[in-house]
This record gives sequence, structure tokens and C-alpha cells, in this order.
Amino acid sequence: MQLTKLHSCASGKDEVTVHDVLNAYMIVTMNRNSIQISNEYFQRAYILVNYRDILHSIAPAGHVANSFVIMLTSDFPNPFSLISIAKTIRQAINKCRNEDFLMKWIPTVDLMMRQIIKDDKLICVWDTNEVVINSNFKYDWSNQVDFGMINQCRFHTMTSLKPYFRIFRLNSVKNKEGHWIKDHDGAEVSFRIQKDDMKNKFLETYRKDIETNFINVE
Repeated sequence: MQLTKLHSCASGKDEVTVHDVLNAYMIVTMNRNSIQISNEYFQRAYILVNYRDILHSIAPAGHVANSFVIMLTSDFPNPFSLISIAKTIRQAINKCRNEDFLMKWIPTVDLMMRQIIKDDKLICVWDTNEVVINSNFKYDWSNQVDFGMINQCRFHTMTSLKPYFRIFRLNSVKNKEGHWIKDHDGAEVSFRIQKDDMKNKFLETYRKDIETNFINVE
């Protein structure tokens, strides 16, 4: 319900997905708070987009980059607007799913990444005004391998980075009666955030938005 309502808050919502709006909400909320504290804000996003098994002729097994595209968006036209950020995210995702783009991008990245490894360098190092989006929302890990315990398994992983959004399906929980229940449309976002003022302001804003059903989000 909350994600559906958040999506409805975005003007031009037919051009973006619930997932785009969720990421945009995280970014715009952090931007509006951080500009008050440090005069800094996110201007772009790296998006990890899975294209594994889309077309073997483009991404054959053995390529270094045969699983996902690390796509950098253009600058957000308005880094404090939900729909502006959501549309920018969607444009980048649509671009990297274009076959002509992939045919040029994948061989280039394959060569570059192999050279980076030879040179013992790092990849995907982002600037302070950039955020990374790595979503697993498409995959319901706990239900794909449930060992016969439908809606009773929980998925856990490691690593939380700043500012690096990792998005997952919600795990099952027990209700007051002790029965397992699961919100199949819900999402969980994992990321690290600066303690004290930044963290407090973010949580305060988030709680108010939940209480008011996102009425002030735009």
C-alpha cells in the first residue's frame, strides 16, 4: 500500500515504475536533509542493471561483464524533485537495455575490466555526489528456495555501504498469533547513513511521510 501510494504521488507516474519512485524517494529525502546540514546533495546515480542470459551473442559466458551493467545516469535536472529523479533513473535503465548500446558497451567494458584487474586497481568507485542503486527486488530469494516452508523462510545477506542502496523483497514475519505472514509487494532498503543529524533527520522525515501517507512528497 505504501509503495503504491508513493508511486501515485509522482506526476507522470505512467513513465516510471514503483521501483524508480522508491529509489527517487530515498535520494530526494536525503538531498533535502543533507542540503541543510552540509550543503551537499546527490546529483547522479550508478545503477546496476542485470542483463544475464538476455542474448548469448552479446554477452557470452566468460565475459568479465556478462552479468550486469553499471550505468551512470545523467545529472538530475532537479535533485529535489521525486519525478525528476525517477525519470532520470528510468531513462538510464531503458538506455542500457537497448541491444545496439549493449553490443558496443559490453566488449568495451570487458577489455577495460580485464586491464583494471591486471593493473590491480579498483572498479566502480563513486564520488560523494553520486549514489549507487543495486536492486534485488526482482528476486524473491526466500520463496525460490523455501525447503517446503512456504512464506516461512527468511533471506539475509552481508555488507552495507554508504551511499549504496540495496533493495530486497520483505522477509516473512510472525504476527501476534505466531503465524507467519509475508507482504509480497513490500520492499526493504539497506544502506548506511551518517550518524547524528543526518540519520535523525532522515528517519524523522520518513516517519512523517508514513504518518501523512506521503501527502507532502513531490
